[in-house]
Amino acid sequence: MTHLIVLPHGDPTLRYEAPGHRTAELHRAAVDRLTSAAQRQWLRGVLRTEAEAAAGSGTGDLALLEAADRFLSEPPRAPDVDGTGVPDGAATSRLLAVDVVLTLAGPRAGWPVTLRLDDLELVHGTTQSTADVARAAAAGGTPFVPELLQARALLDDGPAVLFVDRDQQLPALFALVAQGPARPLFLDGPFARRHWPVLRRHLPPGSGLRRTHALARAEGRPEAWLTRPDDGPWADQLTGAELAALAAGAAAPAGCAAAVVTLAAATAEGVLTADGTALSAGQLASAVRQLAGAAVRVLAELWLGAPGVDETQLRATAAWLAAADLPWQVAGCRPFHLPGPRRPGADGPEYDRRQGEPTWAGHPAPVRPAPPELDLPRGALLDGPTRTELLPELLAVLAARHTPVPGRVAGAYLAEPGTPEPEDRLVPGATVVMVGAHTVLADLRTRRTYALDPRLGGRLARLGPGQPVSAVLPQGRALERTVALLSSIGVLSGKVSHA
Repeated sequence: MTHLIVLPHGDPTLRYEAPGHRTAELHRAAVDRLTSAAQRQWLRGVLRTEAEAAAGSGTGDLALLEAADRFLSEPPRAPDVDGTGVPDGAATSRLLAVDVVLTLAGPRAGWPVTLRLDDLELVHGTTQSTADVARAAAAGGTPFVPELLQARALLDDGPAVLFVDRDQQLPALFALVAQGPARPLFLDGPFARRHWPVLRRHLPPGSGLRRTHALARAEGRPEAWLTRPDDGPWADQLTGAELAALAAGAAAPAGCAAAVVTLAAATAEGVLTADGTALSAGQLASAVRQLAGAAVRVLAELWLGAPGVDETQLRATAAWLAAADLPWQVAGCRPFHLPGPRRPGADGPEYDRRQGEPTWAGHPAPVRPAPPELDLPRGALLDGPTRTELLPELLAVLAARHTPVPGRVAGAYLAEPGTPEPEDRLVPGATVVMVGAHTVLADLRTRRTYALDPRLGGRLARLGPGQPVSAVLPQGRALERTVALLSSIGVLSGKVSHA
């Protein structure tokens, strides 16, 4: 049987299966090891040394680590038998904790890359440049040494295919090639196929592509992720044309179990989807309700930086999304990119080229030529403002009604959102920890920490997952003051009635 080797740093929440293949999930093994109890203990020692050297002023990172350790030390709760997730935000808290441990460890470990739950960046250069990736691989120090040794052993064991789904896996691929011996390697995966003419130049002679028909699913979920198989449920982005058809009364696409609605602008006056389709607010609402009525879970994303969408429109969109009474979860924000074909048989790019200049939704979309050193570009480089400076402000607006996902990974999008409760409770990723003699409230989502009075902190530290604040504080003025305090710093979910 052929080995299907999924390299780090792929989406660690995905499980892969392919007919006739035995899967080696090295992408998951790497993250499990890098966030293990042993790794957290090593990181705790490093951060304590830093705090001592800073005369106690550097306890913020240590508090974040202790909060992450608390969430990761709790046994993961399995989904219910019907496939639904855990209603108290435990899955989201764990993903936030993984992200914190990875980001805190990178600079202290001296890796040539920085890691996040959903990303990898080179310390020097970019994964859009094979020259930069090759230099990083040659320098050594990769965080994936045990997994690369395992990959080499599997390659020596028999037929194998390396699965490369995204550019974050390139440092592992290039490090594996640098190890030798120079025998042919066979690749599969969306990224490998899209960039094969460039990648093949950096692989041993005789290397090639092999179709594995691999499907990816988030752990504990039945849906195929970002692909639409002929049989079985799937989760994918819907096009503007599909939303318009739904608004006109069309049935939900066959097999659709979860749909991501991507928006560039949306207010009561009108909607622009990320592929440039204009809809009315009523059409969007009808489409979302049509999906929800077919038991499809709906998530919405706001894409920042679309041509012709200014700061005022984005602020108005965030306010409208937060207030809209629709059966969906607003997952958060991401940078805009010009859409293009995403799967075999899909339509071409949803933007027009008129007299050589691209347009999107009727707005000029000037594209900068990619520098020659960027031989693995992620997409067209728009020559315009990205609006990413608005991200914290917009997320804060959305978080008033919704819990944004903790990263662009399948497990974050498909984790069941917490059921709204009538009582106030800490948001996922927020908890109280002790750092030396200090009592600290740590919010892993915002990476902020707050010193608390030891008496109040001691009570809040006893909160179990999903418990309301009233579980540790009696009704009365003290509870009202505490709820007002926690609400003011944005760490409460539920019905906030005392802020």
